[in-house]
Amino acid sequence: MPLPVDLLVSIATPLSVLVLAYQLWQRKKQFSTEFEDHLTDQYRDVIYEIPVDALLSESDPDGYEGELKDYYRYIDLSNEQVFLRQEGRVSKSTWENWRAGIETNLSRPDFAEAWDEIKEQAPDSFKELRKLEDSDKPDDPRYWEHPWRARIEDYWYALWEF
Repeated sequence: MPLPVDLLVSIATPLSVLVLAYQLWQRKKQFSTEFEDHLTDQYRDVIYEIPVDALLSESDPDGYEGELKDYYRYIDLSNEQVFLRQEGRVSKSTWENWRAGIETNLSRPDFAEAWDEIKEQAPDSFKELRKLEDSDKPDDPRYWEHPWRARIEDYWYALWEF
């Protein structure tokens, strides 16, 4: 006995909605990965201009003065990375890698000196990066303004990670 058309439609419709939802989720994930990869490329372009000695935690005898613009570009990119995580535009795992890199670089002597000078000369700029330095704030900027929402989102996305 053949199945009635109504039964087939009632099965096919929710199934097609699930397939479509999965495809949209996969597409969003792909766009996010491409976006994060683009920012990684920007990081490489910026960091390439900074002296190797500064990246190896060795203070340049001439100081950072000649390259302050390059350190400024690094600080600006780092601030953007913090902002993008705060807005939920990058994944938690990517943010954890970025945060570790930012903390490592800003602990290096020339980076720290340049950052101190930039903070002094531009007191109203780089608010997100300044907040990250604030020990009273969580390490994840996503939790700064709406911690409950961010935790729910993290839990939801963790369910779909496979």
